[in-house]
Amino acid sequence: MFGTLTVQKPENGSLYTRGALRLRPAKGLCHGRGLYRMTMFTWTRVTLSDGWKDALQEKRVRAALELLRANGVREAILPRQWQALAREVDICPVTCRHTLEACAGEAVLEACRALGLPPGEVGLSVCGRAIGRAAHAELLSLARLVRTVRVWGEENDGLRAKLWRGCGIVDRGAMPQGLPVIGLLLAGGRPPEDALVTIDLTGEEPEGEDALWRPRLVPPPGALAQMPEGVPADAFAAALFAHGALRPREIHVSRLDIAKHAQYNKEIVENCF
Repeated sequence: MFGTLTVQKPENGSLYTRGALRLRPAKGLCHGRGLYRMTMFTWTRVTLSDGWKDALQEKRVRAALELLRANGVREAILPRQWQALAREVDICPVTCRHTLEACAGEAVLEACRALGLPPGEVGLSVCGRAIGRAAHAELLSLARLVRTVRVWGEENDGLRAKLWRGCGIVDRGAMPQGLPVIGLLLAGGRPPEDALVTIDLTGEEPEGEDALWRPRLVPPPGALAQMPEGVPADAFAAALFAHGALRPREIHVSRLDIAKHAQYNKEIVENCF
């Protein structure tokens, strides 16, 4: 079981409402349970006032987190601002990285669609350190679709061996000249310099504007119908996947708008062959 915490701050609350929230903590706290397939989750919503001092806001959020913990929740979806506080009460924030890696295949195929290129006419440049099992399976499937694969980074000899045994790919050396390249960035890697589009599957928050495409996870309609109000869809999909309620092929990724995310002139693609 996992939990969700949403924090809301009404902008135009009356003086009576703000007073009631301050004097009656239970009035600003809602709690319930949900179920999708065989996975249960607990949702909690806490209401704060903008006029409160930081200490009071933290006190109310801590009470909500302790309520989740008392209900057996050890992993929760919650705003980034309160993740450090959640760790203090022994609740681990949900991350999307492993789910993103399990959806690497669909992300690459979406990039091919956006570029207007068949998968068999592109190269895949994979950058990461100690790439996990979920990504191994996806990359082996992709290796049978794309023209060639290169794997960079430390501690990936096992993946290189699987590519050679399973697909006959020796991932050494430069890409064939003139081959359009799609980059796949995993944890611990650096974006490849020669990629037309680089897909960032690290799940990390961007520090500034760059040319990486960070796909968002989209759960199936049945899961969306059960999702609590205010919960990010990608985090909800990641939590359901981690608890066995979703298979990787049931999760989709957001569409890539090539005009906004590509770091190249489209004439390069048109003149590749």
